[in-house]
Amino acid sequence: MPIVRPQKPEESALIEEILRKAYGREEEARLFASLRGSQDFLPQASLVADHEGQLVGYVLFLKASLVGANDSHPALAMALFAVLPEFQRRGMGERLIRHSLERCRGINHHLFFVIGDPAYFSRFGFQDAAASGLGVDFAAPPAPLQVLDLSGSILGRVQGKIRYPQGILSK
Repeated sequence: MPIVRPQKPEESALIEEILRKAYGREEEARLFASLRGSQDFLPQASLVADHEGQLVGYVLFLKASLVGANDSHPALAMALFAVLPEFQRRGMGERLIRHSLERCRGINHHLFFVIGDPAYFSRFGFQDAAASGLGVDFAAPPAPLQVLDLSGSILGRVQGKIRYPQGILSK
């Protein structure tokens, strides 16, 4: 089983290679390169899956927020998630996400957003954001927006829009 840990600064090129191989294109590697210097980048939420000394997966959560009519709640938005093709469908991605959510919870983050496949992300407790009265502050996402409230105290109490990190969907 892989060890999930924060990335080391010197592993950036390896992460870019994971993203290229997993997606079969350059866009995600370029996005990663641009987000590393962003004010929304949290080193503690930039995590790798290390399997016997080889990096095989990566997940990045960025600072975001849920903005309601009268208040705002800090959140994290999954910006990148990838597992090398030869390690997919072997539980690596699931382990990476579960450990990353626990690590982020450990640094006092409890509200998470992801744009992705509901069939996959529901296994981690994510649910349809629109059903909870939540929207987005940008054009409709390419896949359904989902939310996870590990505190159990925000969903159902707050309606509003998710403010994603600037530039994440325009790269």
